[in-house]
Amino acid sequence: MKTKFVLIIIIVVLVAMYFLMHARIWPEPEPCDVGFEHYHFGFCSTNLFSVSGAFAQTDDNSVVSFAWEDGIDHKNTLGNIGEMYWLQASYSGKENSVATLRVIDPDLVQFPDSVDFIRIHVHSDTDPLGTDIVLTNTPENPGFFEGDVIFTHDFSSSRGVLLVSDGDTISAKYVDTTLPDDADSETYEVVATAIISGPRGPIEMVLATSLRIEDLKQNRFSDNVIPLGHQVLFSADLNAQTQDIHNFAYLVQVQDEKGRTMSLSWLSGTILPKQTITTSQSWIPDLAGKYFVTVFVWESVDNPTALSPPLSVEFVVE
Repeated sequence: MKTKFVLIIIIVVLVAMYFLMHARIWPEPEPCDVGFEHYHFGFCSTNLFSVSGAFAQTDDNSVVSFAWEDGIDHKNTLGNIGEMYWLQASYSGKENSVATLRVIDPDLVQFPDSVDFIRIHVHSDTDPLGTDIVLTNTPENPGFFEGDVIFTHDFSSSRGVLLVSDGDTISAKYVDTTLPDDADSETYEVVATAIISGPRGPIEMVLATSLRIEDLKQNRFSDNVIPLGHQVLFSADLNAQTQDIHNFAYLVQVQDEKGRTMSLSWLSGTILPKQTITTSQSWIPDLAGKYFVTVFVWESVDNPTALSPPLSVEFVVE
């Protein structure tokens, strides 16, 4: 009787082991669609994002989408043109200080309710090889990715740390490969730059003051409230601070309250020693809401060396 009981136990254990060995804990790998290179936990993925602990990346920081085995279309709506900028036009660059980089591209969002990652390469004039930084988003703002780079003057660049010197231009590059169908090319390269101004701030060679919002007759708007569809001027006074003749570029950036760039325009000119001039750029708002205008004075559009600290004003379109 005892031997028969032991035999039954052995048979039960063997049957259980058989089913455990042949059960599928995760779906078996199947061929992935074109553009998908990794199979993680039952789905095909690109080699960029970190999901459920699996992290990989592409050299060009691009993304396609995820293809699942369940036959349901989980893909995002692609075709947005990415934006990228530093949150400040200039940084002191002092040891262990940080600069924040932002990328806006809804195409990079794979899972709206979780955190996605992208990797961006940054470099400086002092260290052209540069380093990589990781930008993350949040479910609250899934299309906005932000990350910090740490500055050093004394050590070589390493992951997330960038060697800089006073007067450097720091640059970041992002390649968008998910463009609208009518785009002229398959990729779009976005470059963002900022200045390492040193502990005393940028040298004010052409000082910008009195940023204001005016109509075409140079009348200011009350409380910076602008009628929808009304052409406006973003005007500022430029004051030459040295005895030298300076070429300059006057750049005007308009952003909505989510940080999206709605307009970017500029003009170039020359200012004489100790001269004061007024510069303006026009814009016609086509959407109501809250906006921010920021003006920069650079040596040129191609050489973003700051001649003055930037100025910003908030306004409302209604």
